[in-house]
Amino acid sequence: MFTWTETPMVEMWHHLRYLRSPSNVYNLLSGKITSNRKEKYAESKELHQRSYEISACIRQADEYYQSAETVGLATQPLLQFYGAQALAKAVILSNDSDICLSNLKYHGLSTRASTAHAQYQEKLRMYSNDTSSWEVEKEFAVTNKGVFPSLCRSIGDHVPKNGEVLIFKDLVRIIPDIARVFHRHYGESSHCFYLSIEPKMGGNGYFEVHFSKSEDREEIRRSFPEFESNFEVVTTETVYSFRSTKKLKELPTFGVVEKGTVAGKYFVRPHDCGIHKSLSVLYASMFILSNVVRYKPSFWMRVIEGEHSGSASIVEALCNLAKRRLPNDALEAIWQEDFIYATPAYLS
Repeated sequence: MFTWTETPMVEMWHHLRYLRSPSNVYNLLSGKITSNRKEKYAESKELHQRSYEISACIRQADEYYQSAETVGLATQPLLQFYGAQALAKAVILSNDSDICLSNLKYHGLSTRASTAHAQYQEKLRMYSNDTSSWEVEKEFAVTNKGVFPSLCRSIGDHVPKNGEVLIFKDLVRIIPDIARVFHRHYGESSHCFYLSIEPKMGGNGYFEVHFSKSEDREEIRRSFPEFESNFEVVTTETVYSFRSTKKLKELPTFGVVEKGTVAGKYFVRPHDCGIHKSLSVLYASMFILSNVVRYKPSFWMRVIEGEHSGSASIVEALCNLAKRRLPNDALEAIWQEDFIYATPAYLS
């Protein structure tokens, strides 16, 4: 759905609030409302109950996000995460008929070192117990049962195994809209690069990926060392490209295409655990920040005051993006179609 608007967030929430009505949700899921949804639920008492649960989640998310707008960074990530979790539940209930709201009791992420794979536990335990080593970039979450894996499954993202470790900095590194901010702040490459043309498998079986020439070639090579073998460089005045030297039977898995919030598409290296979609990445990122807000308040104050580092700029950039992107992603996942908002302009 394409909407001309000078206030994209207002319009986005208008579209979400349409689903605060259980009747509208019921009609959408049963196919009475036109959408791109492939699965249609059979009309039943169970669907009435599911529709009510989805609308309740959206209503709660709406109020959490409205409340987040009234406070500063001291508490905003916590409210945003609760809103994100409510939207995640609505997405799961909309797309997974085997799950009901009572099944979604846990976040699907934890901060307990004991829940991580054995090889990570000691390092995480040492970090957690040494307050002098705390940095927002090193804060972490451990994958578990609950909302997070169900969300990944419902949106077609990779479903990580229990015990995988998600470090905050590694998550921010794979968010396209923050790629330039990440690079400027840390002096390190993000794992997101702007594309001039969407990657494709040619009719001859050769894979091609075309980057914008504004992207740094060396950073692309560092982020995707796979291009060093079995690929050749093909350049033009506007495009920096790689083409496989051998025919491939399927698309490579070392990079995926993700769209930017406003425009454009990016070639992104997935997280080591496999996740890459912005909805799941932002959910995990906001979970980590929300836990810092709740359980490390004095440390959090030092972060946002910039006492020891400038990481507050990254935190603020993430929070600003999450409140715009995450609800939009949830809306698209429920309707299973793009919701795009563009600002009109006059050409002279």
